[in-house]
Amino acid sequence: MPSPMDIPAVLTLDNEQLYRRLQEEKARRLQAEQALQHATEELARLARITSMGEFAASIAHEVNQPLAAMVLHAEVGFNALRQDPPQTEQARDALKLIMHIGASAGDVIRSIRGMSSKTGPVPTWFAVDEALREVLRLLRAELHKHGIDVRDGLALGEHQLYADRVQLQQVMMNLVLNAIEAMKDVHDRPRKLELSSALADISGTLRISVEDNGVGVSAKLAERLFDPLFSTKPGGTGLGLSICRTIIHAHGGRIWSTSRQPHGTAFHISLKGNTPWTPSPS
Repeated sequence: MPSPMDIPAVLTLDNEQLYRRLQEEKARRLQAEQALQHATEELARLARITSMGEFAASIAHEVNQPLAAMVLHAEVGFNALRQDPPQTEQARDALKLIMHIGASAGDVIRSIRGMSSKTGPVPTWFAVDEALREVLRLLRAELHKHGIDVRDGLALGEHQLYADRVQLQQVMMNLVLNAIEAMKDVHDRPRKLELSSALADISGTLRISVEDNGVGVSAKLAERLFDPLFSTKPGGTGLGLSICRTIIHAHGGRIWSTSRQPHGTAFHISLKGNTPWTPSPS
């Protein structure tokens, strides 16, 4: 063990050795900073690519719905004209719906662009039940194709809501199409869908619900229904319900699901009514 007189000599380092160690430490720090900068730039690049991919997928997902509806109504009109005698009134109705759906496709793109920008929803006053019944009319051919009986439980009458009408209809179209998908494999009971609306409380909060008696979702999967890229459907994109949640949250509302007994799933939307609100950035 060194004596107290020897300690300074033991702790003293050669100046050249100390300089070399400082240089090595400086080089390691510089290398670490460069690696961190490179990783940050790479993460930013991947974030941009992911955002672009999600945006493109959102457009494809939402525009596919009106396109599919147009094809269905075109088939209805074509079959009506092939009958003997031709059912011209039915064909005319189908063409009117095709024109309406085609015009709405541009609104859908505008709506998605709004969600990706800082502008958020574009609210106006409109009658809620009228907008919801319009969604049912657009999906009438799809509902008929799968033999689904629709119960109209809309009870708001002429009650007005201050919201982005197109975005709300996007949400409802997603929910109704999901309900149709959930009932495709049901063969042991009539397929039933209920669309309802009501005032939830005296403050003017609105409640909108879409209920089906389909195959249902387990409690474990229900917790993840609104997660991006999660889907219970084979080949599903996992974007539909995530987009719905984004829209409803931007409107200051909430969306959730509950299990129906003995069969099916219900989706509920709660929105503040009566007074205008300031849209939240999506």
